[in-house]
Amino acid sequence: MILKERDKPFRIMQNDVLLRRLPKDHPKIQSILDDQAKRKAGLRGEQNVSYHLTFLPEKYDVIHDIRLKIKSGQTFQIDSLVVSPYFFLSLETKNMIGTLYFDKHSKQFTRTFNGVEEGFPNPIIQAERHKIQLNKWILERKLPILPIECYAVISNPSTIIKSNNPEIFKKVFHAEHLPSKIKPFENLHKQKISEKDYRRLTKTMIKNHTPSKQDVFEIYKLQKSEVNSGVQCPNCNFIPMNYRYGTWSCPSCATSSKTAYKKAIEDYLYLFGETINNQQCRDFLHMSSRHVVRELLLRMELEQSGTTKNVIYHW
Repeated sequence: MILKERDKPFRIMQNDVLLRRLPKDHPKIQSILDDQAKRKAGLRGEQNVSYHLTFLPEKYDVIHDIRLKIKSGQTFQIDSLVVSPYFFLSLETKNMIGTLYFDKHSKQFTRTFNGVEEGFPNPIIQAERHKIQLNKWILERKLPILPIECYAVISNPSTIIKSNNPEIFKKVFHAEHLPSKIKPFENLHKQKISEKDYRRLTKTMIKNHTPSKQDVFEIYKLQKSEVNSGVQCPNCNFIPMNYRYGTWSCPSCATSSKTAYKKAIEDYLYLFGETINNQQCRDFLHMSSRHVVRELLLRMELEQSGTTKNVIYHW
């Protein structure tokens, strides 16, 4: 049973908005494209692992993409956590192509692809660190203690894994082997916590999940004024479309739409924060009527807070 699905890939959505709304010749475009490619590859890898986890017996639950904070303020994120009343299994996912090499002596992890060798953070060490952090988080809250195991999972089946240490392959393997790799823990961990304690533990974890929200303007050193505002044409991506009598029309390709404004409001929420008021919406959509914009925001079915004249709309 899936206790928590993966979060919406917020940073991927933000990158997508930037790539559509920044000038095509903007100097940061390539940096955003490179970051987007890595993030989409990572997401595909996590989705592949999720698929193989569906073959686990029903006695296991899964918590995807859990991000927790220990009392020191340090946060840690686990790609997938297989949970049961007997033990937890933390999974660190890597979606990489080429040949991966784990060195026994230096603990270094390298990838060779197209004749180029690069060093990366060792996913086994990352998985072990998350195991320690999760155990500390549980202890701090005086929750029921369970054994925690960890693996590094390579999601791409064509990736070659090599090492000068045979023991490495007990900790790192391709995603398709996940169901069989979990089975030995059933014989190793026989002591079970109560169903009540198990539910309290998992519910507390999910309740304390803190999604990662990053300021892309700070990350890419962008000014908010560099983003093109206005309603974007769903056909040719021209900005801005013109509004007249409830319809937006594109001066570039003549496409007309009554709902193109929805994507524009979503773009604003992704980039500038998860709230928007009437004035901010008017400025971004290039509209002057407070009443028309209020009607558009109401059609979005967003949550509302604040007084009548100062309503804030948010996801």
